[in-house]
Amino acid sequence: MFQIITPLSKILQAKDIDLIGVIDLVKEKMQHLETCDIEFSTVLNEVEEFKKCSINECEDFKPIPHNRIRRVPRKADEIAVDEVIEDPLQNYKIKTYFIAFDTAITQIKERFNEISSDLFKDLSLFSRRRMEEIFNDLNKLPVDAFKVFSDTYSKFVDKEDLKREYVQFIKCYLKIKNIININIVVNAKNHWLLYM
Repeated sequence: MFQIITPLSKILQAKDIDLIGVIDLVKEKMQHLETCDIEFSTVLNEVEEFKKCSINECEDFKPIPHNRIRRVPRKADEIAVDEVIEDPLQNYKIKTYFIAFDTAITQIKERFNEISSDLFKDLSLFSRRRMEEIFNDLNKLPVDAFKVFSDTYSKFVDKEDLKREYVQFIKCYLKIKNIININIVVNAKNHWLLYM
């Protein structure tokens, strides 16, 4: 499971992340997690290989003990009988392995649902690369830009006003960014000339 989730976690913690790419990656990882019940046999094979490769005189891998089956008395109105799992590996698979995967899947689905995915699309418009694209060609501003945000906060925000403010923001932001870059270059040249 960590082989699937760790790369996603690292991408989400990066400085300049591509939020649209993250949404696609999350969907891909979700599909992979949902089909991982087949991989339990692979995990067992890896454990067996580890046991074979690391056996020394100091180590002793004991098999999982079979516990006695506890009979739970049935109540008067109960019809169904709980099925008791006798095999310890099957018990681990059901009560630990599947629970871990189900928890991971549930958490990812809660955090990356349709609304949050659409908000990520809106937030991706504030990445430097996207702002430069839209600054160079205003037609690249998506038609559905800020739709979820304006739907959520419709009492306070108008979608068209938000788009207009966004275009004004990127124009100002990129001009300020260029001025800052020019000042850095000029200051570096002045600093270099002082020491010549």
